Amino acid sequence: MARQTRATLKALFKDGATDRAYIDLIDSAINISDDGLYSEKDHGLILTPKGASKRLISFFDNISDQSSPLWSINFKEAGNTKSINITERNESRFYLQAGGNVGIGTEKPSYKLDVNGLAAMRGRVGNYAKGYVPADGQWHPIPALTNLTGCMAFEVLAHINDFRDRRFGLTYATLMMSNGVRGAKNSVRSVDAGSNWLWGKLWNKISFKWVLDSANSTGEQERYMIMVRSRSHFGMKDGKPKPIFFRVAKLWDSEYEMDNYNEQERTIEDNATRQEQPADAGRPVIKFGKRN
Repeated sequence: MARQTRATLKALFKDGATDRAYIDLIDSAINISDDGLYSEKDHGLILTPKGASKRLISFFDNISDQSSPLWSINFKEAGNTKSINITERNESRFYLQAGGNVGIGTEKPSYKLDVNGLAAMRGRVGNYAKGYVPADGQWHPIPALTNLTGCMAFEVLAHINDFRDRRFGLTYATLMMSNGVRGAKNSVRSVDAGSNWLWGKLWNKISFKWVLDSANSTGEQERYMIMVRSRSHFGMKDGKPKPIFFRVAKLWDSEYEMDNYNEQERTIEDNATRQEQPADAGRPVIKFGKRN
């Protein structure tokens, strides 16, 4: 296709039009059907790949040198779905997977955000659940952490800011549960930061525990919940007990792992395990000791 500049096209038509001039003019313009690019009121700019290519946009330093694009935006097919892959010199940098997962440096994101490399951030907060309960020295359930079973792990950061009486409590806790047909194993690991005076070290703290969730348990399946309390009553404010604020992040959920542990991965691992096992693996071993 002959691509001509505007100056060249003007010169071709200056002394009268020829067939060659019209051909160059048509080939130098964008054609909706051939090039798959046009603008529409409802959808804005519309792009479609050309031919068998999956590439939508390429970026070059110079239009005359198209040997290798600096950056590209491409379709990536997987089964019946198409994802968007942003590449730098054919290496994936940002991947938008059909279904909502996002990959940075990977074309196979397993989670909402999957980063193949080091990640830095100014801060981090949990958004699995947040809220408050009274800091009245009594145990209170965390509403989002009830009716729990299976293997789970949560990270909770809770604090009490009592600026008027200068009483503070801050606790970081990891709460884990492994619950099966033969019982449950629950654990709480926490780090406290309270007041530095003697009684403050004892009472200006926040505690967590796992308890049986009787309301949601059945004879076949026990359910658990997480409760929180202040070690002491922090007093009243506006006629109500002062609050314990908390934020929760989920660290582990067996359902997450099983969703990503698909049949193909299981087959690969099973084959690798069989190849690594010796021929007599699984047979009983009989050991003979020395006779005295």
